[in-house]
Amino acid sequence: MVSRNKFGGDHDRRESPVSHILGAALLEAGKPADAEAVYRDSLKTYRADGWALFGLAQALEARGKTDEAAGARDAFARAWSLSDVKLASSRF
Repeated sequence: MVSRNKFGGDHDRRESPVSHILGAALLEAGKPADAEAVYRDSLKTYRADGWALFGLAQALEARGKTDEAAGARDAFARAWSLSDVKLASSRF
């Protein structure tokens, strides 16, 4: 999924999925159920996506689904285990 961007460089379309931005915006707008749906849909394509797992955990926590949120946080920890970046949001 690599294409040439308008600046002549290569760009991987998976680099920054729109779902990360949309999910975070929905959480900020107080719509955690919609954010949960966005993250779950994204995870169908990118199953070990730490950004989406982080956002899903936030959405589930906001909805009071603490057991599911704990599972999402565990999956995030596994996916993010080699990263040195600490996330505050699913959007960069």
